[in-house]
Amino acid sequence: MRELRCDRAAFVEAYKQVYPERSSRAWKNWGREAFSLVHEISLGDLIVYPPKPRIDRNVYIGRVTTVYEYDASAELQFCHLRRVTWLKSFPRTHFSPGAQGQLNIPLALYKLNDQYAGEFRP
Repeated sequence: MRELRCDRAAFVEAYKQVYPERSSRAWKNWGREAFSLVHEISLGDLIVYPPKPRIDRNVYIGRVTTVYEYDASAELQFCHLRRVTWLKSFPRTHFSPGAQGQLNIPLALYKLNDQYAGEFRP
């Protein structure tokens, strides 16, 4: 794996080179998510995982327990990771309508709106 500059634009450009057939929106979303995973998430940060409602109606809260890792032996979609200890789960109905809306954002990785972040503390 090659080293990228520590800025979002470098990550976006890397996705553009690997997936030239995809849209600029996809490159930007993927680049932003990968940059966040590597450079913005910190040890001890809380993570909210809302599986698709048709799969699981719960929302899982966890704490990041490792720095960024790259596992070349893992499947491609799972080779970039941060380990998490899962602390608690809640049914989606536990949250306000606004917080539930935050769970429906179609990105894989994003920061919750500060207005609702308190609802997700375990």
